[in-house]
Amino acid sequence: MNSPAGLLALAALHRERQDFDQAERMLRHIVRLDPDDVEAWRLLGQVCHEQADFNEAHRSVSRAIELDPTRADLYRDLGLICLDAGLVDDALDNLQQAVHLSPTDDQLHYSLGLVLLQYGNLIGARLRFQQAIRLRADFVEAWQNLAITCQQQGDMESALVCFRQVYALRRDWPEAGANLHRVLRLLGRREDAA
Repeated sequence: MNSPAGLLALAALHRERQDFDQAERMLRHIVRLDPDDVEAWRLLGQVCHEQADFNEAHRSVSRAIELDPTRADLYRDLGLICLDAGLVDDALDNLQQAVHLSPTDDQLHYSLGLVLLQYGNLIGARLRFQQAIRLRADFVEAWQNLAITCQQQGDMESALVCFRQVYALRRDWPEAGANLHRVLRLLGRREDAA
């Protein structure tokens, strides 16, 4: 288990167990032994992110990107770090790059939609949520956020369609029925949510 791959697997196990200090120590050892280990840099960035050490997380994932700039998952990770650090512009840039590198990844479109929504770009957010749904029709969270976006745009009919889809997919969500009833009420309709 002293091979770099074995150490990386052990560090990942420590991370899963939320033993972040041990995971970080092991990962720092790995990147000292092999400064070109992309996975070790990525995992180190994730561990630092989970500990809210955004500067170190950013530095580590940026190093992984320097080593392999073709991986969408690295740009996604960096985008999420930037988002949590309050660097919305940087989050947006990195998530756009991730989508560019992996245009069929529904999660990337969804994540970019969330950033655009937070940024106030309702048209961009709507397009990204729609693309996530095109890629995975049962993506409940994308339907939910698309409904919210449509509602914020004043497009209540589209919001209604989306909230109906959320309700159809997740009747067990208490907010699914509540949101559907609220939009029906706003539209002056007495239809039953079912």
